[in-house]
Parts: sequence; C-alpha cells; structure tokens
Amino acid sequence: MSVGLGPSNRNEFKDYCLRRLGAPVISLAIDDLQIDDRVDDAIKYFWDHHYNGSERLLVPHLLTEEEIRTKVINVDQKISGISHVFNLNSSYGTTNSGVFGLQYQMVLTNLSSISTLQLNGYVSAMQNIELIDNILSTQVPFRFNKHTDKLYVDADLGTHTSAGNYLLIEAHVILDQDLYNSLWKDSWLQKYATALIKRQWGSNLRLYQNIELLGGVTFDGNKIFDEAQEEIEALETSIKATYTNQIFIG
Repeated sequence: MSVGLGPSNRNEFKDYCLRRLGAPVISLAIDDLQIDDRVDDAIKYFWDHHYNGSERLLVPHLLTEEEIRTKVINVDQKISGISHVFNLNSSYGTTNSGVFGLQYQMVLTNLSSISTLQLNGYVSAMQNIELIDNILSTQVPFRFNKHTDKLYVDADLGTHTSAGNYLLIEAHVILDQDLYNSLWKDSWLQKYATALIKRQWGSNLRLYQNIELLGGVTFDGNKIFDEAQEEIEALETSIKATYTNQIFIG
C-alpha cells in the first residue's frame, strides 16, 4: 500500500480518480452519483479480495439467553468472514476443565481488556488460544454468511455455557473507510476505481456515439469502454494473483 501524499478522504479520492481521466481539462460525461456508485463497487471488491482490505482479529461476544436458545448470533456488519469460534466458558473436554480450570480463569481475567475489533499481539494471542483449545476442546461448530450478518451455532450452547459468558470469534473485519484514511492512498484501489469510473464514462458516451462536443471534440464511447474493461480485468487478475487474502466463511 502506498503511503505519503495522496487522497485522505472519499471526496479527495473521487477528485483524484477524475484527474487521472483528464478532469478538469476534459469534461467527463458522468454524474456524481454514478461516481459514488463506482467508488462503492471498488471498495467492496477491495474488501473482499485484497489482503489490506480487512484485518484478522479476535472479537469477544457476550452471550444472551435468546442467542443460547436460538443458537443464532447477530454479528457486526463489518465482519466479512469467520474462521473459528471458541467457547472459553465451556466444559467440553476433560472433567477438570471448564470454569474451574486454571486455563479458563486466566482467559476470563484477560478477556475484559479485549476491545471489540481491536487486539494487539494477534499472533501471540492466537497461540495462547490454540493451546487452550487443545486442552479444553473449546472450538464450536458454526455456519456463517456475511450477507445475513448471522452466526449459526451447530451445538447445544445451553449445555456448555450460559448467558453472560463469552464466545471468542476469530474474524476478518473490513477496514472502516471513515476511520482509516490511508485506505484512500492504496495504489491498486485508486487504479481500480478509476477504471470503473472510466467504464461508466464510456458506457454513457455510447448512448450518444460520435456526438461533437464544444470545440469540435468527439469521444469514442466504445473505445473508452473497451479500454476500461481491459484495465479492470487486468487489475482483477493481479489482485487474485498477488493481493488476495483467503477469507474463511465457516
């Protein structure tokens, strides 16, 4: 990801992409709402496919009676994928594990200091969780679909835990575009959004092919569209080959 000078918010990002296409020297036949739509498309693709589009974090979730009864948990919309779910309050495994075990007490003591969507020392924390899981067998079977924002637990939670206890979710969380301004400086995202806007521009021009603009200038909408399509395909190929981070969806 590029750093330093460059756009630092959405409006600056849009202006940057338009300048790459020749604005304001060239008047682009595209509406601002269309530009916003194409920027949204670019960000969604970035979130789904680029390793810098999301973070792998540990997210503690406080269970309710309703969730234990239905075995359905509503998760934050920023979660795009889930790889593991741990029941740290569980009595799975050996008879001396569970709430009276030393490992559980150590985790519970530290859990209150974990802030949702924020965790330092992820690798070290996951090593500790893996060790505890090997001893307590705390992993919970689950299903997850990011389009429903629901985590379905395929286990009887009521047998092994109770309301007020925690599940710990290992998740991929998309970057907040309003919080992380450096997102707008990513060179791949800049190129991809520009190409999407260019394709939209070409699509608009194709409706009025070969119409002469002020000063006798004409634009070939088909050519602009085809060039943009080639650029989009090349960028999507490159992200899959170079930048993709595998997302676990359960």
